[in-house]
Amino acid sequence: MKNKKINISLDKMRLIMACLIIMVHTFPLESLNANVSFLLSEVFCRIAVPLFIMITGHFIIKKALKDKKVLMDYTKRVLIYYLISIVVYLPINIYNGVFSDITFLGIIKALFVTGTFYHLWYFPALILGTWVTYFILKNVKEKPASIIFIILFMIGLLGDSYYDLIKGIGFLEHFYDYIFKIFDYSRNGLFYVPMFLYLGYLTNDKKLKIEKGKNIILIIISLLLMLIEGYILHSQAFQKHSSMYLFLVPLMVFLFMYLINNKGKEEKYLRRVSTVIYIIHPWFIVIIVKLSGLLSLNKYLVDNSIIHFLLVFILTVSFSFLFEYLLEKAPKKKEKTQKHKKK
Repeated sequence: MKNKKINISLDKMRLIMACLIIMVHTFPLESLNANVSFLLSEVFCRIAVPLFIMITGHFIIKKALKDKKVLMDYTKRVLIYYLISIVVYLPINIYNGVFSDITFLGIIKALFVTGTFYHLWYFPALILGTWVTYFILKNVKEKPASIIFIILFMIGLLGDSYYDLIKGIGFLEHFYDYIFKIFDYSRNGLFYVPMFLYLGYLTNDKKLKIEKGKNIILIIISLLLMLIEGYILHSQAFQKHSSMYLFLVPLMVFLFMYLINNKGKEEKYLRRVSTVIYIIHPWFIVIIVKLSGLLSLNKYLVDNSIIHFLLVFILTVSFSFLFEYLLEKAPKKKEKTQKHKKK
């Protein structure tokens, strides 16, 4: 028998990554072992957002450098998603009294920098990062540009998982205090997003190809090194946040190269489903926590981290596929009505 080739499309991988983001926000293994939970949710699952960003870098940045309209259209699309997300989370923000004592500058910061809900930082960061990356690649030669992206990422790294290294160094502490006043975290559109957009852009080079077996080995080695890195940094209390790791960069390069060199079937509907999963999953976290409290079931539905994750996962994924199904059905009904009228 011939060995069957298993091809994983980027569209399927988007769906998997969206589900990993649910793990980031629910800590499914927390009630079993805190260290293992950390390695899963705050180290391993950190591959999810960079993959989304690299897909943008791979498909959008190269085209945008040839035609700025591509960048404008992409920005508009991300803005639409962001505006929808803002409206979706408005009820929770009002209920929590977020706007009761917020200043005008606070609103501006929430809208354009940090996001109006904890996971919505991604949309303004993606917009800023895309324009920063475009500007650098458009105006700077390749080698100096790569150095700029590395420097930006290293600045972010020192303000994230390696924050303890800069403590006690006066000018650096002041520098990062200023950064955190603007961004809250160094995981943002200036220090985090451009690196992965650039890496995605570089993978368009057809020369960047590794034999499948070696590629898998490199993915495993990079992942193990990142897990070790994350564990050491966490155990030594180095981290201010846990989004940026040194070995995340090679891991994402090897993982993305494997995916684009072992292409699967294009499934566009999964792109929309994964986006809905990303946007909507905190709503189900809130619903489950509130209902569990009202029904006095916290012990079973919230404190048990595995059950909590499974509930959020099942409800979110089910809702997202149902939403996609209804979205697909609606236009067809309109088209049939129009055709009937013409007859």
